[in-house]
Amino acid sequence: MQNESAVYYDNYVSHQLKVAFNERHWFLFRRLQQEGVSVDSNVLELGCGIGVNLFLLASIVKQGEISGADLSPKSIEIARKIFTGKNNATFQVADVCHYKHTGKPLDYILLLDVLEHIPAENRPALYKTLGEIAADHTTLIINIPCPLYHNEMIRNKEGLQLIEVPVPTSELA
Repeated sequence: MQNESAVYYDNYVSHQLKVAFNERHWFLFRRLQQEGVSVDSNVLELGCGIGVNLFLLASIVKQGEISGADLSPKSIEIARKIFTGKNNATFQVADVCHYKHTGKPLDYILLLDVLEHIPAENRPALYKTLGEIAADHTTLIINIPCPLYHNEMIRNKEGLQLIEVPVPTSELA
């Protein structure tokens, strides 16, 4: 399934480039500002796609490190091009469920509209990985669709990606 997902998201790049920034990206950016992302924050986004969220954050994070990981090689290729010349940004092709962080201790780990695209049986590995890469001071920020709305989307087959598995909020507790 991992290879199938990588191919799906490689093909999804054209959609991401077409949409670029939407209201959800701006909402999340404002929310991250409120959470305290600053000039020297070290931020990792797992499932970063082409780096849209991190591109917005780069307007704030000038001295800290910005990192992104995604399963799609094509997405990471585009993210690297978007961030050409920014020495504080790195991107790597990786399975986010088994990501190994080697940079500075992270202030923020972001999973923005990603968790619902990870099969439920793979999430324990992701949660274990998060525990391994987070420092004591790390803030984990997860954005998921409302599970009831998400179930309705799936039922109506609206705007779905390859994997759509609602995340009950009890799972995050």
